[in-house]
Amino acid sequence: GVGAVPNAQVTLYKNGTQTSYGTKSAGPDGKWSIESQGMTLGENTLTCRQTFKNVTSDNADPVKVILLPPATILSPSNNAVIFPADLLFNGTCQPGSSIIVVNAQDHYVEYSERETFQTDNWQLSLKTGATLSSGSLTIEAQYLFPDVPHGYSPPVTFHVLGLPLITAPAGSSIQDRTFTLKGDNGLSDLNSRVEVFVDAQMVGSGTVGAAGIWEVQVTLKPGNHSLAVEQIASGKRTERGAPRAFKIRPAKIDEVKVDIIDKSITFSGIGYPGATVVITIPGWPVTLPQPVVAEGGEWEVKATGLALGKHRASVLQKVPDNANGWIESLPYTFEFNNSLPDV
Repeated sequence: GVGAVPNAQVTLYKNGTQTSYGTKSAGPDGKWSIESQGMTLGENTLTCRQTFKNVTSDNADPVKVILLPPATILSPSNNAVIFPADLLFNGTCQPGSSIIVVNAQDHYVEYSERETFQTDNWQLSLKTGATLSSGSLTIEAQYLFPDVPHGYSPPVTFHVLGLPLITAPAGSSIQDRTFTLKGDNGLSDLNSRVEVFVDAQMVGSGTVGAAGIWEVQVTLKPGNHSLAVEQIASGKRTERGAPRAFKIRPAKIDEVKVDIIDKSITFSGIGYPGATVVITIPGWPVTLPQPVVAEGGEWEVKATGLALGKHRASVLQKVPDNANGWIESLPYTFEFNNSLPDV
């Protein structure tokens, strides 16, 4: 208010009583401001008087003030774990209030549209186009009432449990049978974990680390496989995140047995069951051994027509990529000596 004696003590009262709502000193210009405490919700009739040098004035003309209850957020509740797709805001408000849900730390970040409600409760959906990452989120409901400055509800903090995202390795890249799958958008609180699937089979799991980052070591059969990840926290499980396909190559053949009988050379070894084994001998104008399938994991290839002497050869195994191509192992190189038999 205004009109007080400079530096006088101004006390706010409930009209007709000695119930005080606060006391403050007026400024040098006679203006004063009191943050009232203890007023009841609804209509209140107020007055005030000032005291200066032990002299107290009469009461000021009474003023009626309507104290509105703040809006509240009932859902989500504090510490709730929520899927983004299931997020729906609701709470209580003064009829005639307009409500919008905002970030508690930055009121310019809006999570809903603004809407006016003529009842004592409100409900708002997540704003179209708004995306929520996994993690803790603190919100407030901003409320506006005609001719009343806007206010904010008590804050509510809840946990968003979003779909885990695969970030590495690159999609359709060639990987060894055992490799590390990496991703983000994990919920780093609540001991959250992720599980990796190929179709219905779980092939690995791990815990979510700081900043929602996760890593899981997986071991797959050779071939083209699509991996997808689910996230679990507080007994809730997400749907699977966007899948990513990888080309898993067979292991490198690490040993080749060479048998030379007369003019025939037999190569044999152990490979991945069902893989096609290919031997190449660079630099020689000869018909190379035809590819052979490693039935039961064992393979054998015969070669003829090679010149006498030492040769360098390489062998690899490959499996179909289901796209009219092959996924090849790393090559294994070896030397052998095509010599005349002893006489």
